[in-house]
Amino acid sequence: MIGRLLLVLGVAFGATLVVFSNLLNAAGWSPFEIAGVRGIIGLPIMAALLGRRAFVRRTHVKDLVLTSTAFALGGVFYFFALRYATPGVVISILYLGPVWVVVCENHWTFRKAVAMLLGFVGTAVAAGTGPQHAESLGMLFALLGSGSWATFTLANRRLGKTGVEPLVIGFWALAAAVLLFGWTTVVAVPHWSWTSLGLCLGMGVVTGAGYLWLVSYGTHHCKSDAEAGILQYMEIPFVLLFSFAFLGEAATFNVIFGSACIIASGILISLPSITAKVPTPSAASSD
Repeated sequence: MIGRLLLVLGVAFGATLVVFSNLLNAAGWSPFEIAGVRGIIGLPIMAALLGRRAFVRRTHVKDLVLTSTAFALGGVFYFFALRYATPGVVISILYLGPVWVVVCENHWTFRKAVAMLLGFVGTAVAAGTGPQHAESLGMLFALLGSGSWATFTLANRRLGKTGVEPLVIGFWALAAAVLLFGWTTVVAVPHWSWTSLGLCLGMGVVTGAGYLWLVSYGTHHCKSDAEAGILQYMEIPFVLLFSFAFLGEAATFNVIFGSACIIASGILISLPSITAKVPTPSAASSD
């Protein structure tokens, strides 16, 4: 039970990113600056939690670079997508990530084929028909973000099988964001205010260190990988709820129906491993 609660709480923490991102966007912050400051604030907290455990073997460096870079770029794509499209559309398309994983793994079954079809139908419905140019641009960035998520997941699984802790992967993911985009926070100086400082601190603590720790710890204490994967799809309704509560953006029928199709797709993809136990901390992976 504790694993499920922590994982759901972590997913809720992650969903708040849509609020922080939109508010910082409105204050003049670019997606690169938002990604950089999130890493700068979250990284020291992760370092304090891990200590020496943050260091990895040389044999893990290649996959770790791929995983961390995919995480950092995925964040930027997400922030760009939110600039041009509504949160409901963005999060729905972003959760096509598991579908791309199935395509890359090439483990075809009838159930996975149906899941893929549901995922694509859900995306088409959520996107609606005849979107404006700006909305189309947001969808493109969301698709790029889903590809980054799939890359992160695949490399993450390889690292998990070699004994790298999920929290260590999260540490280096934030480190990549700092290395790639941390310098942009200097450019953001004109946007600094007490309000933006509070938003940045909240985002770094809640959606950086807090989200990564809760999801990693919660996933480890779930009964199976499938259960953990299905629970993470709760981020979609959380995003819709937070968008309405804090940003005043109500979800349309298309977004709600499309999101339901994508959630069903994720559940179908996870079902074959419903009896698989979550690995021990030394071999766990964070999807």
